[in-house]
Amino acid sequence: MNIGTITLFIWGTLLLLLLTGFPVAFSMLGVAVAGYIIFVSPEALYTISPIVFRSVTTDIYIAIPLFIFMAAVFQVSGVGDRMYTTMYKWMAGLKGGLAIGTVAICTVVAAMTGLGGTGTVTMGLLAYPARLR
Repeated sequence: MNIGTITLFIWGTLLLLLLTGFPVAFSMLGVAVAGYIIFVSPEALYTISPIVFRSVTTDIYIAIPLFIFMAAVFQVSGVGDRMYTTMYKWMAGLKGGLAIGTVAICTVVAAMTGLGGTGTVTMGLLAYPARLR
């Protein structure tokens, strides 16, 4: 089977599941497992567990709870509000300035932490109150 057919199967199945209202995480998981069974072999499913375990137990993930704690401290201390006030003033003339500021702050936080996911969680905690205002 060529790569074009496999790609069409994956995107088509994922799009179909998403259009029916199935949750994104379970849609992606279902397509991955179905593709693995169809295109590799059912016996190859035994290789998924060690791969997932190895990727989840990487040392870099130990710091994630501390970065989430840092985001909570930023939120409670008011640092997040001051960052957003500064970004709002800098980007006030632009359409969608607060969203652009959020992306800029998220980029800086992700660069400081080294993980994009921690930047996303941090900015989720900090951005929600500021964007509601």
